[in-house]
Amino acid sequence: MQNSFLIYADYEKHFNRLDYEQRGKLITAIFALNRGEDLTETLDPAGQMALSFIQDQMKRDSEAYEISKMKRSEAGKRGMEARWGRKNDNEVITNDNKNNNVINVITDDNTPITNDNNHNYNVDVNVNENVDVNVTQKKKKKETVALTDAEILSYVKENIKQPTIQARFIDYIKNRKAMGSKYAIKTIATLTLNINNLKKWAKTVEQAIEILDYSIANNYQGLFNIYEKQQKNASTVEKIKVVETVSTEEADAWSES
Repeated sequence: MQNSFLIYADYEKHFNRLDYEQRGKLITAIFALNRGEDLTETLDPAGQMALSFIQDQMKRDSEAYEISKMKRSEAGKRGMEARWGRKNDNEVITNDNKNNNVINVITDDNTPITNDNNHNYNVDVNVNENVDVNVTQKKKKKETVALTDAEILSYVKENIKQPTIQARFIDYIKNRKAMGSKYAIKTIATLTLNINNLKKWAKTVEQAIEILDYSIANNYQGLFNIYEKQQKNASTVEKIKVVETVSTEEADAWSES
């Protein structure tokens, strides 16, 4: 556990998507991560998504800190070598930065003084040359694993209960994938954003279908609030199609999702 970690201003956009209770759980999970604990299961999908971004940044900061600490240590060792110099082969700078050289003290009568002051020793010291070791820290590139079709389908079914909208949303996902791999939905973040926007803009089943059909018909990646545009300038937006009437039960399923 580190004594401190960074909180970035960019995190605000993740917190703004959560209510106050979710924000409290998220900040608790962040402190737990710094202690090496995982509280991901206490968060809902939106909170888990936010935590994953913050967790990745905390890992990058930790790696950068360790690299910086190692560089400071190596610089300290080089500084000690420069300070003490290497006047003779008896001077060795060790890892603990202590000067472990052997010093012969000569008295006026040229008698060497030994440690016990009773015996004279002639000490031969063999000193190995110091070896500079360059340690290269290779930062492991984070691999982003794209969602599988099964994972996308499961997430959509979990978050969109209304069957007509659910089916049309899946058509929207398939259309993006057909446009090319770079347009396909690959992350929970993108999937969640599109579902949340659809729920925010569409008040009825019919409106949700029209929003989805608008993007499908025009091969758009994202979803758009076509009703807001109609209010501003009704003549610039064409109605895509008339959707079939849905039952009361289906309409309730959308309003409750």
